[in-house]
Amino acid sequence: MVNAFVYGDEAINLLQPLYLIPALAVVNMKLKEVCAYLCLFWFIITCLGLYFIPSFL
Repeated sequence: MVNAFVYGDEAINLLQPLYLIPALAVVNMKLKEVCAYLCLFWFIITCLGLYFIPSFL
């Protein structure tokens, strides 16, 4: 339960990717495109982890 809370908190932190702003100027992408990809990736990895890891323990 605590891990689910921590993963959710980390996902909220991905909504403010200020560390990406200099890199976006180099690759010529928009911030909302990158945020969408990061949030989708984090959601999938978190869901898979919370589903499969408890079955191994």
